[in-house]
Amino acid sequence: MPRTRFANDEERRAYYRERSARTRAKNPDAANRYCAEWRKRNPEKVKRQWASYYEANKDEMQQRGRDYYHLTADVQKARREALVQADPEYYAKKYRRAAKANPAKTLWTSARRNALHKHVAFDIEVADVHVPTHCPVLGIPLVIGEGKMSDGTPTIDRLIPAKGYTKGNIMVVSWRANRLKSDATLADMEALVAFYRPILSQMA
Repeated sequence: MPRTRFANDEERRAYYRERSARTRAKNPDAANRYCAEWRKRNPEKVKRQWASYYEANKDEMQQRGRDYYHLTADVQKARREALVQADPEYYAKKYRRAAKANPAKTLWTSARRNALHKHVAFDIEVADVHVPTHCPVLGIPLVIGEGKMSDGTPTIDRLIPAKGYTKGNIMVVSWRANRLKSDATLADMEALVAFYRPILSQMA
């Protein structure tokens, strides 16, 4: 008969781990089926448990991922080639789906990649990336998941480029606004306006 009273949580966990191991050893197929069915019935609990485990063992999990990638590099390459051969637009479609489903995470991932490439600081989280419906600079609609860059594509602007992608130094604006600003300082932009305003006013 199963125990229902334990001195503490650790004793309870140890008891159920041992009980689970005995059950799995006696009938592994049935145990696997039960676990699979339980995971289907409790997706949110599984997600929380996995997230908690990952955070507690982050370095180990990342190393395991790198080791697995290197061990299966040829298999992964063959799989990617097969997917592209079956559908040349496979990865483009996958990116568009991901961008529409979670634009903040897509922009965050792109920023992390850019930070590594440009050797600038990066400490933002997905929660720091706020994607508005319209560009806060130009007022044009932000269009997500087009698959190609356009004036209305949302991008992360580093307000002070040298500070990198750091908390308080980013803002989501349109690609056009980001191009116009580029790496200009406030003084640079004020100088441009001061120079061109009188000239273009006379020409209007």
